[in-house]
Order: sequence, then structure tokens, then C-alpha cells
Amino acid sequence: MKNMFIIFSVIIIIFFTGCSSKMNLEKKSVLVMLKTDKLKYYDTGFLALDDIFLHLELFNVSTPIVTIKIENNEICFDKNCLEKRAFVDEYLSKYYEQDILFNIFSGKEIFNAKNLIHESGGFTQYIKDENLDIIYIVNSKEINFYDNFNGIKIKLKKLK
Repeated sequence: MKNMFIIFSVIIIIFFTGCSSKMNLEKKSVLVMLKTDKLKYYDTGFLALDDIFLHLELFNVSTPIVTIKIENNEICFDKNCLEKRAFVDEYLSKYYEQDILFNIFSGKEIFNAKNLIHESGGFTQYIKDENLDIIYIVNSKEINFYDNFNGIKIKLKKLK
């Protein structure tokens, strides 16, 4: 009987810690601008992320207006999910890497750190070719991504 109790306790602990890991991520208040041909948002929200999972919920006048989730090989905009490659091709640019949106919202380098310039508290990347004209700036307070060739702007400002 004692062994059954121990086994049951271990199963319960594993179940609750395994299922709750993503729900326990710290949520940060952010101001987000997401401007592409098909997406136009400039709202506040909450961002939760780790190395492989991103959850961004945007609000307008305290009302949730859109949820973006990036996990495994999918990007979900509200409940509409696409494979990363298909989403990036349709909503951003076919010339972008499939993880670019996750990397931008995470403040990570893009395009294998091409033209990376380390700066105090962050970095800058300038990437220009026949299909891209990108300025990407990351520091401790905000993230700015501009692709002048494709007309894409993504800004993420951390709020207190």
C-alpha cells in the first residue's frame, strides 16, 4: 500500500509539472507594432517565451484582439495555424528564414547573424541584397525590425 501511494504521488507530480511548464512562463508587458501587407497591429500585450515556445496576446482597450503562438513547426494567429514556412511566405516574405518571427520577438540574431554588429546592451544587423533591405536593432528596451524593400515593420517595446 505504501508503494502504491509513492507511485501515485510521483505520477501526480510528473503530470502537474509537465503540463504546467508553459503556463508558468513569465509574461512581459509589451507594445507591439506589426505592419505587413496583410497584418496591421499597434497594440499593447503580454509576451511569454522560452527557447522553443512563444505566446503573444495583443489587447485594444483591455479587449483581447489577437493571439500569436509559435511552437514546434507552427505559427498560429488566433486559431488559424500554418507551418512556419507557409506562414512566413504568406504574411512576411518568401526570402525570410522560417524562424524569423520567433527570433525577432525573442531578440535573437537573424539570418545566421549575418552582418552582426555588437553594441552596448544589444546588437544591430544590416542585411541588403536584391530581395531584402533590413535594419534590425535589438537593445535592452526594444526590438526594431525594418525591411524597406518588403515594407515590413516590427517593433517590440518592453513596458514596465
